[in-house]
Amino acid sequence: MIGEKARGHVLHLSISRPFGSWALLGLGIALALGHPRAAWPASWERGIKIGADAATFRGDFADLVGSEHRTGFVGGIFVTRRISPRFGLQTEALYAMKGSKDSFEITDASGTLIGPGHIHWVLKYIEVPVLARISLAPSARVRPEVILGPSLGFKLDGKLSVEGSSFPSTELTQLKTFDLGVVAGMGFSVGRGPYKGLLDLRYTTGLSSALDTGPGGLDAVNSVFSFMAGVSF
Repeated sequence: MIGEKARGHVLHLSISRPFGSWALLGLGIALALGHPRAAWPASWERGIKIGADAATFRGDFADLVGSEHRTGFVGGIFVTRRISPRFGLQTEALYAMKGSKDSFEITDASGTLIGPGHIHWVLKYIEVPVLARISLAPSARVRPEVILGPSLGFKLDGKLSVEGSSFPSTELTQLKTFDLGVVAGMGFSVGRGPYKGLLDLRYTTGLSSALDTGPGGLDAVNSVFSFMAGVSF
């Protein structure tokens, strides 16, 4: 009888402990996201943001030809669903310039150095990130936020141009229609009124080559640092 009771007690513990662990984990997530909802009704925010980026390629292609950062414009509109003071989901529609740059030396027919030249890979996208924004200090006037989520780029245009020579710009026919990537960074929300200031510093990397170079081809993966400022209302 005692042995059976002991075995039953052990069986009870083996079932209840995992359940208790999952319950505590769920409670922790709920507290981190600011539950219960009844204490803070969800709300919508919308706005605009503009800034600049520094883009380059990474991968086999960049290792072969050399790759420098190329600056460009980034900006657009966004909408945020604030589920709690600590957590929000933001969807953006951005015009983003990406690509890369490489430098070389220009010489004349006799081999005399004329000056430097630059090759520009100019890629233009409409980019749609879907981002989690997790506030680290939701009650502060200046609120730091962690930014993380996927992003899908839709090709607008791609050109190859050579600065410092008479070589004409050519269309990059190898540029893929879509560019799936991941975004990570930090942001800041400033103010408490109907209009709030925003600052974002983020890194976006592609998950595959932006150029279709065929089977066994070299990878040219987009790698972009961006800074944007904006306002939400």
